[in-house]
Amino acid sequence: MAKPVSMLIIDDNANFLKTISEYLEEHHAKEIHVIGTAQSGREGINLAKQLHPQVVLLDLKMPDMHGFDVIPLLRQALPEVRIITTTLLPLEVFEQSGEMYRQANAAAGADAFIPKQNLTTHLIPTILELVQSTSESTAKSLFHPNLR
Repeated sequence: MAKPVSMLIIDDNANFLKTISEYLEEHHAKEIHVIGTAQSGREGINLAKQLHPQVVLLDLKMPDMHGFDVIPLLRQALPEVRIITTTLLPLEVFEQSGEMYRQANAAAGADAFIPKQNLTTHLIPTILELVQSTSESTAKSLFHPNLR
């Protein structure tokens, strides 16, 4: 059996960190192991340097640092880490601006973007595909699935 993918979650919302960590532990422990959580961009960067996760789930909207500012610092510290960005978007905003969010995330250096409301259905397949992929073109294609 394959070893679970190690993941760090960075989000300023303590309730979200607890909920997503518990969900992954309860439903996906064989695939994903949350090795740490951080409530700020700076804390997340420091933890990533210490823990060397395979994947980071990064909230874009945090008070201390925007996710777009965190991404290049994570890339500098851990070039091989896969970064999935997320944020809470109302459905109507995502329908109007989803492609813009994907493009901005790709330009910032993230590997995938998933709105928070789609995490339960898209997070595990996205993580597994990212970790299995070795080519940059495969990773970039993850920005274009229909997430509605």
